[in-house]
Amino acid sequence: MQVTSCYTAHGDLEGHDLQSGTVVFEEGEVEKEIGFAIQSTLPAGAADRQVQLTFDEGVNRGSDRPLTVTITALNAPPAVRLALSQAGENTTIITRDGGPATLSLDILDPNTTQTHTVQWTAPTGADFTIAENSLVLQPGSLPPGVHRFVAIVTDNGAPPAITRGQFDVVVRDTAAALPAGATELRDNGMPNHADYTPEPPNVLPERARELHHYLMAADPGTRLALGPCSQLRAVYQTELEGAPAPNEWPADTVPNVGGYFDFVVVDLPRAGETVNIVIPQRAAIPANAVYRKLNAATRQWQDFVQNTANSLASAPGSPGFCPPPSSTEYRAGLNAGDWCVRLAIEDGSPNDSDGQANGSVADPGGIGVLSDPGSGVEPDPDPDTNTPVVVTGHSKGGGGSLDWWTLVAALGVLALRARRQGTRLRQGMRRMLMAASLAIVSTQATASDAEVASWYAGLQVGAARTAVAAHELTDALRERVHSVTANIDDRTRPAWRVHGGYQWARHVAVEAGYLDLGSLKTTFVGSVPDVQRLLEDANRIHPASAEGFDLALVARYALLPRLAVHARVGVFAWDARTQTSDSAGQHVSETTMAWIP
Repeated sequence: MQVTSCYTAHGDLEGHDLQSGTVVFEEGEVEKEIGFAIQSTLPAGAADRQVQLTFDEGVNRGSDRPLTVTITALNAPPAVRLALSQAGENTTIITRDGGPATLSLDILDPNTTQTHTVQWTAPTGADFTIAENSLVLQPGSLPPGVHRFVAIVTDNGAPPAITRGQFDVVVRDTAAALPAGATELRDNGMPNHADYTPEPPNVLPERARELHHYLMAADPGTRLALGPCSQLRAVYQTELEGAPAPNEWPADTVPNVGGYFDFVVVDLPRAGETVNIVIPQRAAIPANAVYRKLNAATRQWQDFVQNTANSLASAPGSPGFCPPPSSTEYRAGLNAGDWCVRLAIEDGSPNDSDGQANGSVADPGGIGVLSDPGSGVEPDPDPDTNTPVVVTGHSKGGGGSLDWWTLVAALGVLALRARRQGTRLRQGMRRMLMAASLAIVSTQATASDAEVASWYAGLQVGAARTAVAAHELTDALRERVHSVTANIDDRTRPAWRVHGGYQWARHVAVEAGYLDLGSLKTTFVGSVPDVQRLLEDANRIHPASAEGFDLALVARYALLPRLAVHARVGVFAWDARTQTSDSAGQHVSETTMAWIP
């Protein structure tokens, strides 16, 4: 199968033989070369000439960006590429026990007759030697972490042109084990396994093996790869969960919401252009949001720089799902309540972590929130203003999935009937306690046809389960700008009910009972600037619970002498008591009372 694409040459069309034409892609081809000759040279001091190639309308393409070729009389700087290898394998991750690693420099200069000098810069403590255009490193001389190497290339033109290339080397103690079914890492840092890597090269998962939602996406035609810190953790995702380690990056003074993301966009059509990246947020954008970026050179956090080539935009989207980078749904700025962020980053700009117009953009960063609405003032840089806190929430009852009318008879139900005679009541109580302790299923004792009217009492035991998961509480608190992690104890726990009733007809009885769905405990751990506000918000979102009295009309039909079916209708009057407290004794309590028909 062949695809024929038409292209148009426009711009300055003098002094060369490039013309509009067609190009044929054979099956499997994604790239073509179009050659042309310079017919007249530019005199010294002449202005640059630019010619552009654009695919015609109607062509199915990933991007409508034209290819721009600049013809200049100036001394053009060389292009440099750095590649890392260890034990004969190209890689971005080396191990301290894996032997020498080689960082190779490839110089591409349009002035083919020029010569070059190379100056290397390595991290403090690195043990290395220089051999021609390669640096040979002893990995054991560096601790585990991300280490930046720089090669400065200068040509002998007039005046000399200088290019700076850099490479972030990821050093581990030993190689990380690959996931089951994977045999190697791809060039984007992901395992070569379909459960980990999406098919499109411009897409990566925020969390490992989540390939149907929360997917980052760059402009079509580019390629997304894991950033160096993501590769260091070997978790195969762009999101860096939890607090940064000392060998990754320093803590920011602006509280983060929604997570940090570490990625690189490569294969830009040309160096120096702007690329769009969409990041689904783990928490809705809060008010007074700011996008924070790590400057890898200074190891300091800074705000995203916005200008004509760099911008922030957001779209409402929905949790886990965002419009593509080219969508018109994105609006300028970080709009509170939106779930989707789009970064437009210029290659080589202050927003590009590698700082070089080299056809790739690196961006470790995430959304933070300013402390003073509208002022642009960041929180006090003193880390003590963010108080480490462990908040414990208690909820009486369960608010879960227990059907309190029937209470799961298979987990042990005994209802005993006792006539007005005390002897029968005592005998029935002994049978009830024995059945409850042994979790034996027993049906309600029945009255004979001649003895319809009777009193009875019963005990029901079972299990209650809370449907809310810990990650939902974590996400809800992060939406409220609390950087904490939730953990729920006893999501499934014992529950019980005692009841008594009067059977005044063969198939009808009136019954009253007391229901307790057990206690639920939740802990929230993190560092927050406002403990009291966290207590209030944690108390507000804590899973609901209940205990209280019920009154019901019961219909009963005997199937066998000791087996019957029941139907109940009535009301449940309950109260829910929730309290959150920290280790210093601060607490917030709330009691809710209601009834359910």
